[in-house]
Amino acid sequence: MKLSVSDGKSQAYLHPELGEPGTKIPVASLRSFLSENGISDTVLAESLEKIESEGLPNDDVLVAVGVPPQKGMDGWVEHLFKAKRTPPDLEKDPHACLLEIYNVTAGEVLARLHPPEPGIPGKTVFGIAITPQPGKPARLRIGENAKLTEDGAACAATVDGGANLALDGSIAVDPVLRIKGDVGPMTGNIDFIGSVFVHGDVKSEFRVKAGRNLTVNGSVGDAHIEVGQDAIITEGFLGTGKGSLRAGGVVKLKIVHFQEVFAGNEIQLERESIAARLHAEHRIVGPRAVIVGGMLEAADEIVVMDLGNGEETNVTAHVGSRPKLLERLGELDRRHQQLEKQLKDVKEGAYKLIRIQLDAGHLTPEQDALLERLKKVHDDLPRELAANEQEQKNLRDLMQSSLAAKITVRGTVTTNALIDVNGVKKMIQQPLREVLFIEKSGRIEQMAP
Repeated sequence: MKLSVSDGKSQAYLHPELGEPGTKIPVASLRSFLSENGISDTVLAESLEKIESEGLPNDDVLVAVGVPPQKGMDGWVEHLFKAKRTPPDLEKDPHACLLEIYNVTAGEVLARLHPPEPGIPGKTVFGIAITPQPGKPARLRIGENAKLTEDGAACAATVDGGANLALDGSIAVDPVLRIKGDVGPMTGNIDFIGSVFVHGDVKSEFRVKAGRNLTVNGSVGDAHIEVGQDAIITEGFLGTGKGSLRAGGVVKLKIVHFQEVFAGNEIQLERESIAARLHAEHRIVGPRAVIVGGMLEAADEIVVMDLGNGEETNVTAHVGSRPKLLERLGELDRRHQQLEKQLKDVKEGAYKLIRIQLDAGHLTPEQDALLERLKKVHDDLPRELAANEQEQKNLRDLMQSSLAAKITVRGTVTTNALIDVNGVKKMIQQPLREVLFIEKSGRIEQMAP
């Protein structure tokens, strides 16, 4: 018999010579023959056993097989930001967000580069190692507002915004989310860490939350809007009174009907407010705006064109923060007295325990634990007292600035309009034109603006 090996040295065959078919050869003899030819640990035992029991066949017999090398796995990019998004469950929330929004913060790792693997070596039928083909390395493509980490193995966001993957595989962060149409059934609710620009409307019953600014190029219905900084509604905020808008900065509106608006800075109203409730931390400014019904509330100033419509629909304008400041000062004063009494009690309790320790030479475990707690409270209370006193000082300073609170009507104030400056109220009995309201010595004074 003869031995032949395939071109790749991955297989070895026995060839029976003329007259040999059917000859039974012991396994030991076969192994010895193969070993003499450099083949040992790749032998197919079942083939040798078959020759021993049945004899050599007429055809070639596969008696040894090498191990093919396994190619290394290619490197890959793990997009960490994608794991943050929970698929919408429309059964639980019919208005769940349908857009693929991936909110990320500055410094957050967006993707990680995994290196290729070297692969697993193979071997020929002679036991000679075969070097595997290594995997191909992957590449991190960096887009706008993203950067490589120092080790080059990951990329991170440089701004707050929405992470996205471009067609070329680059990873970028966009600080602005642009909605091409309406916020409604096609988009679901919106919750974005950066700024949001809506080219259409925000439909009733939907929600928009923007960590920074919001611009709506159309109108807003009975929706709920929450904005970290400024909000601009180009058209109207119109509905049945079920909508609300809260912004940490400035709110700019053309028209608002029946809805409620809160601004951390000021509200700028262009045209009209009907039966709406407007609250601003500082000012409500609408020098050409008509206010019909509803309520205006600001700490520093209200400026409008017309206030009221002379009918049964009442309108109220509150300006100044003195009542709230006085209420808070009262709370702080009561808390200050409680803290002082608590500090006195703590000192007395600690003194008694120290006297017991001096007299008896030791304290029980319970007494020792109590003394430690009293010492901690004794250290914490002065800091709380100092913070209380600082807040009281700040509020007294605000009390002085509240004296400048005013309401300016550049057109007409009609009957049934209620003016409230620093808690002092005045119901308008007859129309007034071009008037400025201030509070002085507990009375509302009116003068030309």
